[in-house]
Amino acid sequence: QTLPSGGPTGYTLEELAAPYVRFRQAGFEVDIASPKGGAVTHDPAYDSGDFLTDDGQALLDDLEVTDKLTRTIALVDVDPSRYDGVFLVGGVPAAGDFDANPTLDLVLSAVLESGGSLAALCHGVVGLTGLTTANGALIAKGQSMTAFSLAEETAANLVDEVAVVPETRLREIGAHY
Repeated sequence: QTLPSGGPTGYTLEELAAPYVRFRQAGFEVDIASPKGGAVTHDPAYDSGDFLTDDGQALLDDLEVTDKLTRTIALVDVDPSRYDGVFLVGGVPAAGDFDANPTLDLVLSAVLESGGSLAALCHGVVGLTGLTTANGALIAKGQSMTAFSLAEETAANLVDEVAVVPETRLREIGAHY
């Protein structure tokens, strides 16, 4: 994936690695899905130096995970009844990929309605901002939430690169940022 400016991007390695490692350590089976399915890449800006953690390296070294990342499940092929929870990883593309995505909304709503859990971080939080209750109310409205901030987008020169600034969206829908 590339940014509008042409630079490389993708999911944030640590934001997938740390939860994935913990979920597996806790005994959960973990599938990886993406909007279109197929191969996904991580943002190379976060795969070296202080950004590359032990969890990140473990993920990169795990052949089972790297195989899953080359053949992610397309959202249209996800059977929500198979899942107890969904975790939305961050990275700049997540803001655009998850925003106003009816297929994602259907999956998330079905998991939530069956008593499952939803979680997201960083730019992935945008995926929770369009979910509604049966009567059409936004589920995130009035909820305390956090995400990548406008100040962080500005400091990283990403304001013009990201489809949706998570903090701005959360405030617009009435979530408590």
